[in-house]
Amino acid sequence: MNIRIALIAATVQCLLMCTTPVAASGSGDSSLVTSSTRLIISADVDSSAILIDGLVAGVTPLTLDTVSAGTHTLVVVSRSPASWFAKTDSLTVVLVPGETRHLKFSVVSPLRLEPATLPGASSLLRSNTGQNGRTIALYTSGGIAIAAGIAAAYFKISADGRNDAYVLTGNRALLDERRRLDTAAGIAFVATQIGFAVFSYLLLAE
Repeated sequence: MNIRIALIAATVQCLLMCTTPVAASGSGDSSLVTSSTRLIISADVDSSAILIDGLVAGVTPLTLDTVSAGTHTLVVVSRSPASWFAKTDSLTVVLVPGETRHLKFSVVSPLRLEPATLPGASSLLRSNTGQNGRTIALYTSGGIAIAAGIAAAYFKISADGRNDAYVLTGNRALLDERRRLDTAAGIAFVATQIGFAVFSYLLLAE
């Protein structure tokens, strides 16, 4: 009986000694897990490409849980094929182990045309719905730009002619007429720019 009890006690002691290194190994794995950081990346245009340190990481929006701590360079590029005003946004960050970082990128140029910035464009777009309405507005704005451009050129040429006649004759009436033609040419030129701006927005808008 004493021999059996001794054997049981020796077995229990051996098991306790064997399990101690396993616990230490587990604590070592936990320290490795906390050395990474969590990144939440978004942009003002979805499906924009994300590069981290020159390597493709995915598209926006994206959450990464395995980014190593330290310094990283992030580059976000718009993938919108219809936008001619896309730009690239980049950022260099220093990540601390165990932190969660939210990063927001902008890949749309502020020079992009919007209806509110063009005189009369908003009402024009609202009054023409559907593909047919957009086509009509496109042709109308293009026609206005061309007609106003021709008128501006005509008024300017006429004004130059009046100026040449004034130089030869000294007639003040010709000088006044030249000024009126110059004013008309300026108004027509402004109308050309507005028509071209509306035409460009309709052509390039997504």
